[in-house]
Amino acid sequence: MKLLWRLAFSNSVPGYRLMRRFAFITITIAIAAIHIAWSIAQAFEKNIVSKLTAFVGQIQITAYLPEATDSIVPIPYPLQAVEQLKNQLESRLQVTPYVQIAGLARGAEGNEPIVVKGVHQWKKNLFPLVKGRYPDFHSNKKEILISELLARRLKVDTGAKLITYFLSRQGKIKARAFKITGIYQTYLYELDEQMTFAPLRVVQRLLRLDSSEVEGYELLFPYAMDSKALQEKARIVNRMIPHDLQARSAFERFPHLFEWLHMQKQNTHFIFLLMWIVVFMNLASTLLIFILERSNHFGLLKALGATRKQLQRWILGIGSLLYVQGWFWGSLLAIVLLFIQQQWKLIRLNPEMYFIDSVPVSWDFMAFLVIDILFYFALMVALVLPTWFVRRLSAADLLRRQ
Repeated sequence: MKLLWRLAFSNSVPGYRLMRRFAFITITIAIAAIHIAWSIAQAFEKNIVSKLTAFVGQIQITAYLPEATDSIVPIPYPLQAVEQLKNQLESRLQVTPYVQIAGLARGAEGNEPIVVKGVHQWKKNLFPLVKGRYPDFHSNKKEILISELLARRLKVDTGAKLITYFLSRQGKIKARAFKITGIYQTYLYELDEQMTFAPLRVVQRLLRLDSSEVEGYELLFPYAMDSKALQEKARIVNRMIPHDLQARSAFERFPHLFEWLHMQKQNTHFIFLLMWIVVFMNLASTLLIFILERSNHFGLLKALGATRKQLQRWILGIGSLLYVQGWFWGSLLAIVLLFIQQQWKLIRLNPEMYFIDSVPVSWDFMAFLVIDILFYFALMVALVLPTWFVRRLSAADLLRRQ
């Protein structure tokens, strides 16, 4: 190890010293870029999916309708088949019944179309409040939670009365006044501009439904799932519920959002590949210069009985030492930059394009470690190729090069 350290970090050869410093800087930047890209990509997905599932759950169970329709087909509440999913799938599964109705909200300077969703409990911590408090979802109070976008358009605030109009199932227009108790913001504008939340019983009465009738159920698992896992889980649920019900995943309802997240992942994979190529080219160049500059050392070692495999392992060991040095400082640089962004949110984003107002950060040190190990082994396998150069030369050839 001492021999490898002296050979790797000796400053006696100016050309090698310059290449070693350049390789160190390159590896440091590449490792930092990989960690930062992975952290941001994971945080984007977690942030957006958690907001989306706050609106619609991961899986939604409704009455099976062969054709699309705006009418509501109520299903029983509680439903034994749905409640049994907790025993069959996941004991911590959160099952939330809901009813929703489309309407019109009257503001100071105009009207806005809205959807009032009635729930009896709130999926807390999935997105925070900007102002006020959550409605008392277990009560019969006419309280409502609206988005910041909708509040701005209607020019209303917490504590104000929101006049709304609905078309009943009998075709009559009903007017209702809700008290605005809270304002939320998710930056998912497609949903923010219409979705509001009120107590379940209040919306049931608007639709003249019994307390034992709901429009559907939302399933929320205690863990995150990607689009493939969501679709597979929805297929499993469909096989477990009665044939007059259907289960649809969030991916089926909002495929464009998941496609956008998939594109972000592809960008991350491209960054990984690009950084790997950059690090490989720099390490390979550094090792080749090192071999050429220290050919007399290798020739002497070969003359003293060192085998070709031993020389090759020594060169890979030198490459590993150079990589570990850059990995340490690159990881430290990434942690510092990510911490600064998490605390002070220096890099801002356009919410209309990215569904979030600043670059998010996710901490998953186990994922970082796995990525580093895979990156290292892939690099070492690739660096076997330039080390074959020293295996092909004899001790006499190496000694002549001094």
